[in-house]
Amino acid sequence: MTINDDKKCIELNTYYSSTDKATIKNLRADQQVVSFEMIPFPSASDSPLRLVATRERKLHSYKVNAVGLWNLFTKNKLAKIEWKQVPSIKLPYTTKCK
Repeated sequence: MTINDDKKCIELNTYYSSTDKATIKNLRADQQVVSFEMIPFPSASDSPLRLVATRERKLHSYKVNAVGLWNLFTKNKLAKIEWKQVPSIKLPYTTKCK
């Protein structure tokens, strides 16, 4: 997703990962855990994101965490980016860019 403050809109950038494309690796799925490593965007091919979903006590509920470590826009400095499950996200604009 890209936020365009000049046009006051949001651009959605599509990218998908799959085991067929080898952008999802080390897939593990059982009754308690689903985990895998994935390439979350094309420029991160050497730094996969690690995702772990652990089943909670409720039958159809999982706690999801994902962590990645990338060198983004800075020289010789790594940035740790962590995704967490949240109930909702408020975007700054409600319209898509045209």
